Amino acid sequence: MNNDTNCHCSLFVDFLSLQKDLIMNAAEIKIDLFRKLDSLKGNRLEEAYGMLLNFINGKSELDDWQNLTQEQQEAIKYGIDQLNKGEGRSHSDLMTDIRNQYTNE
Repeated sequence: MNNDTNCHCSLFVDFLSLQKDLIMNAAEIKIDLFRKLDSLKGNRLEEAYGMLLNFINGKSELDDWQNLTQEQQEAIKYGIDQLNKGEGRSHSDLMTDIRNQYTNE
């Protein structure tokens, strides 16, 4: 073999070794995920928790959507369209209005 071939083989072996180091087994992934979650505080932890639950429950949520009536699906899509057009209201504004309505009666 010439030097070019030896060089290419060496690079390939180095690449495979690096790839092996990058591939994590299930236990390593869980530990890494735990460490990352453990470092989060406050709202960031709650956001990550919500995202993880959404990911885990994604299949059941798809089933839930499919179990809605056509009318329910269209109402939800209409609401999303309103939000996208800036026609929505913030949760805090809505809660303030509801509190005022029921405390002023």
